[in-house]
Amino acid sequence: MFIVASATDQGSWLLAEAQSCCDRARERLERALADLRAISADCAWKADAVRLLLQRCEEQQQELVRALDQLSCIASGLRVG
Repeated sequence: MFIVASATDQGSWLLAEAQSCCDRARERLERALADLRAISADCAWKADAVRLLLQRCEEQQQELVRALDQLSCIASGLRVG
């Protein structure tokens, strides 16, 4: 998703940056989930791969939470000022 914001409107620019961050995190998470779906549970080495992918998903989830917090702050700032 491409978002264009006015260079003179700091709040809109920060909001666009946060949305872009969320989009990138979502895309990485979708790739990791697709990898998880492709792995069958019948091999021990695949279990290690699943654990690694789950760790990556947790990292992406944390990034999304940070971005959502940032979006909330920006939205509050835009409402106030």
